[in-house]
Amino acid sequence: MRLRLRTYFLAGLLVLIPLGVTVGILSWLFNLLDGFLGPHIYDYLGHPVPGLGLAATVLLVFLIGLVTTNIVGRRVMAAVDGALQRIPLVRSIYTIAKQMSDSLLQRHVNFQQVVLVEYPRRGLYQIGFVTGVIEGPLQDELAARAGERVLNVFMPTTPNPMSGYLIMLPERDVQPLRISVQDGLKLLVSGGMAIPALPRKVAPQSRDGSQSREGSLSREGSLSREESQSREGSPPRR
Repeated sequence: MRLRLRTYFLAGLLVLIPLGVTVGILSWLFNLLDGFLGPHIYDYLGHPVPGLGLAATVLLVFLIGLVTTNIVGRRVMAAVDGALQRIPLVRSIYTIAKQMSDSLLQRHVNFQQVVLVEYPRRGLYQIGFVTGVIEGPLQDELAARAGERVLNVFMPTTPNPMSGYLIMLPERDVQPLRISVQDGLKLLVSGGMAIPALPRKVAPQSRDGSQSREGSLSREGSLSREESQSREGSPPRR
């Protein structure tokens, strides 16, 4: 129970800290710009302009984003990032906020598909991301040993999915999940609390791709009943 409460508390902090930092920075910018521009605009026009601070804040954020997308802006942001990483208390908050934004915006990653892997032992399952397929002689060697094509799967950690490890698996051991990469990242960051909605339920499949025995037997039974009813001249029961 204590471990579960601790997990919920940490997950809540991971969500609130970046949000609080963002709200605090925007509020500070709004008050700064509104306090600086308000008196000057009032002296010039003779009346206050509602929403001036908000408009100036939005414009400033837009300009910062514009600057950071070019080479000069990247160098400036790298310098700011290095400076923030050297401040003890700020470093912890900034690192968490940066990891959260990178995860949710899917930057610096090339995940292709969310998959389920039976790992680290039989009966336990872990979410992974297919990152690609090794080409060339190495793929030939791995495929010869596994008997089929081998995939690169990144196994992330929780609540920071940007750290993890790489494993190489044959395709038969990888079960695709019907969720987007972003939903998979949200599931990991939230510690399993942000569960994505799945499409309609389908019959489970075995590892060789065939449908489960229970599902196939139930369908065969329903088909046989419909056939027998149709032979007797009555419509199939729904």
